[in-house]
Amino acid sequence: MTELSNLLQETRKAFADIRGSVVVAMQKLHEVYESKAWEGVASSWSEFVESDLGISQGFASKLLSVNKHYVLEGGYSHANIANIDVEKLYLAAKSGGTPAEQIEKAKTLNRSELRQEREETKDHEHEYIEICKHCSMRKHD
Repeated sequence: MTELSNLLQETRKAFADIRGSVVVAMQKLHEVYESKAWEGVASSWSEFVESDLGISQGFASKLLSVNKHYVLEGGYSHANIANIDVEKLYLAAKSGGTPAEQIEKAKTLNRSELRQEREETKDHEHEYIEICKHCSMRKHD
C-alpha cells in the first residue's frame, strides 16, 4: 500500500511542477511579447510561438490573457497562481466576479463546470432544436 501511496504522491508532485513551469513560461512569454524580442527571429508572433516555442497561437494568447488578468491587472503574483490549471484560470476569468472569486472557482470547479458557468453569464436567446433519435441530425426551428 505504501508503494502505491508513494506513486500517487510523486505523480501529484510532478503535475504540480508542470503547472508551476507553465506559469514561469507564461511570465517569460509576456516579457518576450512586450519587449518584441521575437521580432529578431520570426516574421510574425504566430510564427514565433508555433515554430520556436512549439505551442499554438491560441495557447499563447490564453497564457498572455491569464497573465494580464490575474497578475498585471489583478495584482496577484505568479506564485499565487502557480499551482492552478491555466486553462481553468482562463475559463474562470470569463465567468464574472472578482479575480479572487475567479481564482477560487478555478481551484474548486472542473473545466466543464467553468465552461457551463461561462455560458450561463452570456446574454442570449434560447434557440430550440429537434434532434433525430435515429441519426442525431439536427433541425433548427
